[in-house]
Amino acid sequence: MRGRDDDSGLLGAIGWTPGLSEMFQLKFGNQVIPGRVTRVDRGLYTVITSLSEQAARITGAFEYRMATNEEYPVVGDWVAANEVDDPAAPLRISGCMERSSAVRRRDSGEAAVAQVLAANVDLVLITLSLDGGRRCSPRAAERYVTIAWESDAVPVILLNKVDIAEDVEQSALEITAAAPGVEVVPVSGVSGVGLPELRELLVPHKTAVLIGPSGSGKSTLVNALSGGQLLRVGRLRAGDQKGRHTTVARQLVPVEGGGAIIDTPGLRELQPWAAREAIDESFPDVAEIATGCRYGDCTHTAEPGCAVQAALADGALEFARFANYLELLKEDKVVEVKNSEQARREREKRWKKIHQQMRGFTKERRAGG
Repeated sequence: MRGRDDDSGLLGAIGWTPGLSEMFQLKFGNQVIPGRVTRVDRGLYTVITSLSEQAARITGAFEYRMATNEEYPVVGDWVAANEVDDPAAPLRISGCMERSSAVRRRDSGEAAVAQVLAANVDLVLITLSLDGGRRCSPRAAERYVTIAWESDAVPVILLNKVDIAEDVEQSALEITAAAPGVEVVPVSGVSGVGLPELRELLVPHKTAVLIGPSGSGKSTLVNALSGGQLLRVGRLRAGDQKGRHTTVARQLVPVEGGGAIIDTPGLRELQPWAAREAIDESFPDVAEIATGCRYGDCTHTAEPGCAVQAALADGALEFARFANYLELLKEDKVVEVKNSEQARREREKRWKKIHQQMRGFTKERRAGG
């Protein structure tokens, strides 16, 4: 079948490698072709294969095997597609390869459900805007960085719109303090400042995803990096400097010189789907200070001998940063409790169904006996 080892054509341009080809062969065999999801619109997928880019739908059998919504293909996923005789007909997606990374957040609503924003990315480019609005907050940076660390990808913070910023150096200092160990790159998709440094990060076979609030200039950066006006861009509202959702769907596009980049709609509600390890990775200073606490299970609130409270008292730790750390821990605990309760209800539902089947089987045996 054609295109399976295409690491230099359409697939190669967006990350396909001989290693992926070998794993694909072991998992799916020769009856399907590999492709990558570049866009999802209400159940209709756009997939690039070695031959073309075309529409696709998932098969009923594939959907039946899914246990959770997280298993549905998302932008960035490598999928197995069945070729069709009619070139105008959509491809049929019959499977999905295991993800090397997944950028997730907690979906809006009461249920503890994860929403996967993008898959198989190497870099998470957190785009914050220096246009004078509220899109360059250290507290927001902390939350975005937590999402990135949880994904198993590497975070990089882009301070965008430096061409209209008043004090780039001060903003960079504040964001660097909020994200220890994370590279901070001042950029402008309009003037081109920082784009050479950004292109050095987007090497061939690597994929980056842009996340950030609406109006932070993500689509402008994608257009500058891809070499064309691929994505629609918009202006901020004059009254409050809030951004409009010019990107309405996540979309993967090739980058000039190799690699790929995924644009995403602005996130109005930012609830990380984060484990304790990702939170500690985002707040390494707090985690390091906490090792000096007298008690191993210290909550850092009222216990005697708390090193964190001592650091807050002498100014070594910023209170607003610590408050955000506690809030993320609280949100993580809520997710943990809700997941446990949801799992309990699912177990009860499953056993109830089993007992009903057993009673039905017993009645049938008695009737037949």
